[in-house]
Amino acid sequence: MDCSICSSSNSPVFGQPRPGCRRRINLCDHRSRHIASRSIRVKKPSKKRSSLHVELPFLGSQGVCQRPPLTGPPTVCYASSGDDKGSKPNLMESFKSEKKLQSTRLDSGLREKVTSAVEGLGNRVTVGDVAGRAGVSLFKAEEALKALAADSSGALEVSEEGEVVYIFSRGFRNAILTKSIVMRWEPALKRFREIAGSVARSAFGLGFVLTVVSVWLAIFAIMSSSNNRDERNSGGGRGMSYMAFDLLDAFRWWYYFSQPPPTLKPGEMGFMQAVYSVVFGDGNPNSEFEEERWNLIGKYIQSRGGVVVGEELAPYLDPPKSNNVYDMDAGLYPDEGYMLPVLVRFGGEPDVDSKGNLLYVFPKFQQSATKRATLPPAQPYVQERPWKLTIAKKTQQVLVGLLAVANVVGVQILGNLLAETPELAQLAPGLVGLKVYAWSFVAIPLVRLFLNYLRNNKILERNEAREQAATLLKFPTDEVREKMSSARQESKSRVLSDKDMVFSSKKDTSQFEADDFDRRLSELGS
Repeated sequence: MDCSICSSSNSPVFGQPRPGCRRRINLCDHRSRHIASRSIRVKKPSKKRSSLHVELPFLGSQGVCQRPPLTGPPTVCYASSGDDKGSKPNLMESFKSEKKLQSTRLDSGLREKVTSAVEGLGNRVTVGDVAGRAGVSLFKAEEALKALAADSSGALEVSEEGEVVYIFSRGFRNAILTKSIVMRWEPALKRFREIAGSVARSAFGLGFVLTVVSVWLAIFAIMSSSNNRDERNSGGGRGMSYMAFDLLDAFRWWYYFSQPPPTLKPGEMGFMQAVYSVVFGDGNPNSEFEEERWNLIGKYIQSRGGVVVGEELAPYLDPPKSNNVYDMDAGLYPDEGYMLPVLVRFGGEPDVDSKGNLLYVFPKFQQSATKRATLPPAQPYVQERPWKLTIAKKTQQVLVGLLAVANVVGVQILGNLLAETPELAQLAPGLVGLKVYAWSFVAIPLVRLFLNYLRNNKILERNEAREQAATLLKFPTDEVREKMSSARQESKSRVLSDKDMVFSSKKDTSQFEADDFDRRLSELGS
């Protein structure tokens, strides 16, 4: 393959580059180039050979290189999927190539988990490796691996037992990013959603503060107007000069409360966001609990050679609570139904040994493309976090509560004043919506407080059951110890090497047949 870059048309392959040229180039294969980063670095030609050495972040593609003189900054190349004429791919071509990608159809969270797992395992993995490392189901792991391999020109190898090994280049993440506009924009879109959510919560708080201020301004205006009429009738004439309240003060209050006090740590919410937090809460505190749980379960099964007993995984699942942990005559867990989600997710099978012990075998976790860790996760069990009404500071909670009460009282007073003022009596029925709005700031937090109480009671029971299961595993009874010993004897762990492969997308079938013939011949000779 021609590895020259920006060469003169009349010069040899490794001729002197022309300053400022731009042309289509052919990239070397993975055996003769280094994968370093997304940018292309051009080293100065040596005295012995006037050529450019390029380090590329992607495999098996072609590019358009645009370089300045040798003394200028590093060359920047643009990926190209088709035959180009020395120009940067246009927008329509980029969108057409985007539709052909498989990775963009995956959930972004799944794609990131699988990609990180592949990189952490050395870019040579099986479905079981990724499922155990990322904590995703076998089906999702296989789907993601196929998509990533297709978009990054990955290689496949198949063992004699039919186990598929996926091989990726060191820069496969960048190789996919160079082809996908959507994936390159995902971090910016995520940041935009975070900012938009923060602005929406602040706007909600500002609307609440302005509502309270407007209600009391209306009350003062009606009372002042009534006093003026009484004074005019009695000969007085003070007017409204004593009421020096400017509506801009409300915006000054908003600016003050929306800024975090100097004593707060960076990242803590301002008052306007605290209003939203008190009313609607801050979301599920256990949003990442399932991911953490399945990560630990997958790693534990892998560390035990693909064979475990129910008591080993109980600290990570939802086992029933036992009144007596060590009452093994009746059995700690007579019904191990809590293991069903693990069997479905990781393709496990129940098995009974010669002594009648119930074991769980996970065949996909017994073959690996890389050497695995033999130690179980350091975390003995998982705990759910209790739901809180709000994470706002106590002072902010008190202030929001006072404003909510002031709003309810103010709306009631305003309704009475409108009903007693003949000129404004027709406006009184229009306050129904404002009353509902005011009372919602009191009712919604109270309802949430009750629901959180019910949720936290169940969370406490589940946490106690997991802690109890972890205690049993730390101080096992004879029956549990016997089951674990049987599981260790049945466990298997095999690392698939190149010798175990019967097919590879990197080699021709004839080459595999020749290698296999030589291997069998050497075995007969020995």
